[in-house]
Amino acid sequence: MMKYRKAGFCYLMSSVIILFILSSCKKGADIDYENGEALLTLNASIKENGNIQLKRSKSTFSKNHAKLSQNTIARRTLQSDFEVQVSSEDFYGFSRDSGLKAGTTPSKGVMKNERTEKLKSGVSYILKIFRDNQGIRGNQIGEDHILSSGEEHPKQIKLDGGQRYHWIAISNNENNPPTVNNNEISQKDALNKDILYASGSFTAVQGKNLLNIQFEHKTSRIEISIDSRGMSMPFSEGSNGKISMGSGKDASFLGMIKSKTFNILTGEFIGEAAFVPDIPFVLTDSERTISKSVIFHSAEPVTLVENQMSIRVGDISFWAWFLNNKISFTESKYLAAKNSAVVVNPGEKYAIALDFIQSPAEINGIKWSRESLAFHPDTPYGMPQLRFMGVFGHQAFHHINPNVNYFRWNALHPLDATNTGSYDSTKDPCLQVYPKGIWRMPTADEAESLVTLPAENIQVSWQDNAVLRHNVGIRIAHVPSGPAAKEYIFPQRYMAIFFQGYRSHPYDENEPIPYLNSIRDYYSEVYKEGRQIYSNPVSAMFWTSNVGSTPGTAKAYVRQATYTRINEKEIRVDFGEATIQDVDRNLGLQIRCIRTK
Repeated sequence: MMKYRKAGFCYLMSSVIILFILSSCKKGADIDYENGEALLTLNASIKENGNIQLKRSKSTFSKNHAKLSQNTIARRTLQSDFEVQVSSEDFYGFSRDSGLKAGTTPSKGVMKNERTEKLKSGVSYILKIFRDNQGIRGNQIGEDHILSSGEEHPKQIKLDGGQRYHWIAISNNENNPPTVNNNEISQKDALNKDILYASGSFTAVQGKNLLNIQFEHKTSRIEISIDSRGMSMPFSEGSNGKISMGSGKDASFLGMIKSKTFNILTGEFIGEAAFVPDIPFVLTDSERTISKSVIFHSAEPVTLVENQMSIRVGDISFWAWFLNNKISFTESKYLAAKNSAVVVNPGEKYAIALDFIQSPAEINGIKWSRESLAFHPDTPYGMPQLRFMGVFGHQAFHHINPNVNYFRWNALHPLDATNTGSYDSTKDPCLQVYPKGIWRMPTADEAESLVTLPAENIQVSWQDNAVLRHNVGIRIAHVPSGPAAKEYIFPQRYMAIFFQGYRSHPYDENEPIPYLNSIRDYYSEVYKEGRQIYSNPVSAMFWTSNVGSTPGTAKAYVRQATYTRINEKEIRVDFGEATIQDVDRNLGLQIRCIRTK
């Protein structure tokens, strides 16, 4: 056996794309090597492009409502719709034009530095090593090396020192290595995969050598992040939602993401392209979250025409906290998103964040929130404290809390003091609903439109279950007018105004019924005391943004009804006319919101 003393020098070489460092280590140390042997140790990273923040005005809402069916364990099939809003856009490109479409240049954005990131621990990749054949790649040496980043004891590869070698590294940025046959990853196996590729050459020195592999993304990437806070519900566990992106809708929908076969010898995609189908975003059985993201990988550049992107979604499940149950949207529908004009080239990434938002019930040209606003001290799964009661349309009195559902006039929170002056937008709780700035309190004139609504557009429903008597409820539901009314099949989809009375002032938090003229009052007097007639009317009331005509009051929508119990299972309800009245600002009423954007 021949012994060599390790030389005290370092060898460094680089290429245009990949950086390689091969060095002898531990100067002066005595290390045994056999027959001029070279040991190759690997370090893998990914080159990430700089971020160009697109400068543009915030997108407005889609006008394309998506009607989706819902299924619950109650075996009800409901109809709902929601909209999508672009909340942010980011472009990760090169310092050159970055593929930005004409008219959208880097000068309109802020360029952040490119960076190199380590491969996530556990990511697998394949390394092929070839002999040098007069400066070009020759025959492969041995079998493929299957490696994994972050290994505690990384594999060392033995080579002959003093020789020149060529190499190729390939990964799909996953824990399992890519499937390679005949030096190709098939179009099927490359489908929506983050193909990472690197290649180069080096001369091995005797002793220890370190090869830094810097991968590059070979696909054009589109990352879509979705947020459910505007739905007042988190995504449910066990959700197997699907999402796709393209342009158009229904039969004219055209996907933008394409897959091809990848040749690892040339480092290029080849052959015919196939469109990438819907991509699932799966939530585990234990996961509930307000946000989720998917990344599309295209073998070809992706051209995004301004305001022409279409998002197809389906099979999305939300956790209805107010029902303690899952609601699933099963139909695939198309949501139009307003986006910047961008061409995303291979190696670049376009990231877009979308907010899913409950659409309003449009009545006489005014867009109302379907449910009343509530303030919850708890924030499960990251839900905002100010959120609508839900999209189910049911609110029995056991769901009502004096510190959750009742607000003094122009107060941000239920326990905040009333505003004693004129309307202040900074204290409008509707403006604080996520995403902020798209809802507001209604004016008295807007509330008046409900007062004068024709009788044929008013529906009444209530529930009296002889076993679950605490579910006694009553509401008046306004049907959206015009063609959009066809999207609201069940009363649960209408604008529901509940007869939950008002919170007295002052009130004792320990008082079991601090909200008077409510269905809770009815339950207490009729069921518990056995009366046939409830002597007080029940009231449906919500604030407007207008001050009252008398000091200390503000304008409010008021409608009353009287209950008469016929028998154990029958109730007659007589409704009075709705009015706009001056109401003491210190009383706690419902908050209804108007959509303005």
